[in-house]
Amino acid sequence: MILSAESDARHLVSIFLTVAEDDAARFDGLPPEARDQHGDVRQEQLRRFRERTKTNYKTWKITDEDWRNRGKWEDYIIAAEEMLLKTSTPDSPWTLVEANDKYFSRIKSLRTVAEKLRRALK
Repeated sequence: MILSAESDARHLVSIFLTVAEDDAARFDGLPPEARDQHGDVRQEQLRRFRERTKTNYKTWKITDEDWRNRGKWEDYIIAAEEMLLKTSTPDSPWTLVEANDKYFSRIKSLRTVAEKLRRALK
């Protein structure tokens, strides 16, 4: 595919940034399974924070600000939900990618981008 205009390039970038899913899976608020995982995500974050403070070569990854921001978890969840609801559109929907498992999140991201590109290039 040869990009012949700036608009084509912007369109290609938008495909990567906001990948469309099947109509049945279009964003309509956070899915229930994502809401149910908030507790598990918080526990996993706490486990990682504690591990980083105990592992010499990982201590640089954790700061006082990380601990402070952890106390604002609910505020961040509310802000994220509001942002997703206000910015997801039929032409440019968000794709939520769970990030607790790097392998899973990378595969989901790549599959989603590949599917959107496949549809766009038909």
